[in-house]
Parts: sequence; structure tokens; C-alpha cells
Amino acid sequence: MRIRFNPFLLAPTYVSSFDYRSWLQKIEPFSLSADYMEDWQRLKGIVESMERTEILSATEDYLHSVHRTKLCRFRDYLEFSLNLEENLIHVCSYSRFCILWDINTKRRRINSIRRQFQNAQ
Repeated sequence: MRIRFNPFLLAPTYVSSFDYRSWLQKIEPFSLSADYMEDWQRLKGIVESMERTEILSATEDYLHSVHRTKLCRFRDYLEFSLNLEENLIHVCSYSRFCILWDINTKRRRINSIRRQFQNAQ
């Protein structure tokens, strides 16, 4: 499996379960159940239902979306990659416009998605 996350490493305000420079940028991946396709569809449904979010690309193992922030309408990108070898869904969130306190917003958004994902299992 190839992780297809976009190049975001020049921006200090990203979080990723796959590639990170420090503990500030690290976030845990999502765990899969025995029915990974149902998990993948559930995750896609959660992302689709989020306000101000548009799915840019979706395949059987990759999901790329953009979320517009409420106040300034900045674009935050979310990417998910299904990894059956590790039984995980890797996640990454980044923006092209960097604000240092923004990293917690990305982390909170991913953790909110994670809670919805786990509660629906």
C-alpha cells in the first residue's frame, strides 16, 4: 500500500498518523473492525455529513476532502488512507495557509471524527 498524502511537510501545522516530525504532529490512526469495507463506508459518510466539507477524491482505499473553517473560510485538508496490512486507517490533516495555533483545530476535528466512527461500530 502506498500512502498518498499530499506534500505538507513544509507546513508546521499538520497532524498525521503516518509521517510526522514531532509528537506535536502525531495523531493515532483509526483501527479497523473485521468488516473493513463497512468501516470505510461509515468513515466516508461521517466526512460527507460534516458542515462546510467537500469530498475531493474517494476511492476504495483513499479519501481526500477539504473543510472550510467557519470564521475565515480557510481550507483545511483531510486525507484518509486504508491500510489493510496494518488493519488501520491512516489520517492526515493540513492546510496550505499556516497559523501556529491551528494544529489543535486539526487534532480536535480528527478526534471528533474518530469518536463518531467508534460510536457507530
